Amino acid sequence: GGGGYCSHAIDSPCNEKAVIEDIDTIYQHLWDMFDPLVSHLPSRTQLKRYIQNGEAAVVRVGQKIGAFALFQELGAQATYIYQLATVPDERGKGLAGTLLHNELRQFGRQRAFSLWVEERNRAAAALYTKYGFAPAGRRLTILKGA
Repeated sequence: GGGGYCSHAIDSPCNEKAVIEDIDTIYQHLWDMFDPLVSHLPSRTQLKRYIQNGEAAVVRVGQKIGAFALFQELGAQATYIYQLATVPDERGKGLAGTLLHNELRQFGRQRAFSLWVEERNRAAAALYTKYGFAPAGRRLTILKGA
């Protein structure tokens, strides 16, 4: 693994940086779970760059990826949450919340986070709202300051 960072009990899932061996699994999940006509999905080359730059995080359940996120560093103090998803078989277990919580806990004081959510994705909007994000500007944009 890529080294975990958690805020929960020792037996709770933890974030870790994605490793290059995760590329095919994450890529397949992205294309299975998101509509490429609505969501801008990364190429394999772009995904490899996210992993190599430490901008991809995963939460594993056993040996499998249960949730993952891709982050774009936008300068020294801003991060765009490009994708955050839970694989279908692991939904409802709080894995995306764990991943988001730990990322915000690790980086949130120094960084402003922003993201875009599909209007029909009410579960994602509810998750981000729970962690302090609020609608800003256009109806599909959710931003969070430091």
